[in-house]
Amino acid sequence: MLLKRTSDLHYADLAEVINELNPKEATYLVKLFPSEKTADVFTELDEDLREQILAKLTSEEIAAEIAELDTDDAVDIITELDEEIAKEVISNLNDREHAAEIVELLRYDEDTAGGLMAKELIRVNENWSINNCVREMRAQAGQVTRVHSIYVVDDDNTLKGRLSLKDLLMAPDKAHIKDVYIKKVDYVEVNEDSEEVAKIMAKYDLEAIPVVDEMRRLVGRITIDDIVDVIKEEADKAKISEKFEEIVVPTHDVTEVKRGKRIQRKKKYFPGYVLIKSEMDNSIYHMIKNIILVLQVRMVRMEVQVVQVV
Repeated sequence: MLLKRTSDLHYADLAEVINELNPKEATYLVKLFPSEKTADVFTELDEDLREQILAKLTSEEIAAEIAELDTDDAVDIITELDEEIAKEVISNLNDREHAAEIVELLRYDEDTAGGLMAKELIRVNENWSINNCVREMRAQAGQVTRVHSIYVVDDDNTLKGRLSLKDLLMAPDKAHIKDVYIKKVDYVEVNEDSEEVAKIMAKYDLEAIPVVDEMRRLVGRITIDDIVDVIKEEADKAKISEKFEEIVVPTHDVTEVKRGKRIQRKKKYFPGYVLIKSEMDNSIYHMIKNIILVLQVRMVRMEVQVVQVV
């Protein structure tokens, strides 16, 4: 019943629902869903609640969530665990390459480019032909959630430049990557301060930036969502962030309040559930009942226009 009603929710919306539950209810709801659904939800949860949910999961259950995440998000979760539990989680990962990459990222300070980056990216060799490049990209793409950029390296994995998708599509089949790639590419070193990374990406309006080591070997990439928190913290320090008050009336007869005006809109939201109390344990009954109530409120809020009071 709950699965059916929430199956189409975006993971960020589902996280908002779970954030309004107590730890016991939140854990119950998380366990109802497959890891493919809940893994991204974990990245959006309030830190305190996430920590309490993780404390109620076994290392095997946490590993199942970690397996679905990009390496940078996986590291964020693992760093919240006790050292012994973290080791158990990593040892329970079936994908040993994924596990090794997570261990590598754990070595970096969280306030550096290395602490922000993910290992998932698309890299192509400058000596590849166009046809070979396309085949290799297809093989790599399965491990990358979003393809922001295509990075070009040499045989030593040294970053040489970037490849435009348009140039790739327009190039003759027999051409080589070294004939069409763009040599100018912005990058940061792995030990670069995270605030500097944020400034560089904001200045040049970059969606992603490659990360290199001291020998300019490509070791990862940072995307704009990785540094949103860094940018926000800087904005707060500079006192340039604006505060908005949200007024939401979570009723079936929705009343919007805006600058003294009342606008009445009647709309039917989220059909009610019928719970058969005799068929389930009393505590489970009340738990599900509360979860449904939160879902009803959340679904209304998602439909109601948020009023910003300036």
